[in-house]
Order: sequence, then C-alpha cells, then structure tokens
Amino acid sequence: MINGRSAFRDVAACSDPAGIEPRFYFQRVPEGKTAKNRVHLDIHVDADQKAAEVERLEGLGAQLIETHSDRGPMTYVMHDPEGNEFCLH
Repeated sequence: MINGRSAFRDVAACSDPAGIEPRFYFQRVPEGKTAKNRVHLDIHVDADQKAAEVERLEGLGAQLIETHSDRGPMTYVMHDPEGNEFCLH
C-alpha cells in the first residue's frame, strides 16, 4: 500500500505463458489525452540486436527520437510513422 492505495492498482501486464512473445504493460496516467499516446509499447530487443532493429524500423518509417540508459539497459525511444511513441529496451 502507498498512501492507502494498492501499489499495483494503476498498472497491469500480460505475458505469453511460453515466454516467447512480447509482454504488454499497461499503466494508468492521471492526465487526459492531449499529445500523449494512450498506449505505449516497450519492446525488448537483445542488446546485440538493438542497433540493427533501430535501422530496420527506420527503414519502415519509424524515427529515432532519443536514447537513454537512466533506468538500466540502453533504451531507444522512437516514433512510428503516425507519431506514436514506443521504446526498444
């Protein structure tokens, strides 16, 4: 409990039971939709394949916005062709 609320009340995740397919993580945010995606995908890519995956996605129309490693492994923040943000981590 945090401030009388369940610590996991505003988040949920689902995973492939076999551990092969991506995990989906959903997090409630306090603000209404203005410029932010309603769904944000964090996609796991093995460290040795990240640069190639960024290049592949750019070839499909995605745009690399920034990189950071403040929360652990290197994360690549990207926009899809419609401007929706997603991360490779």
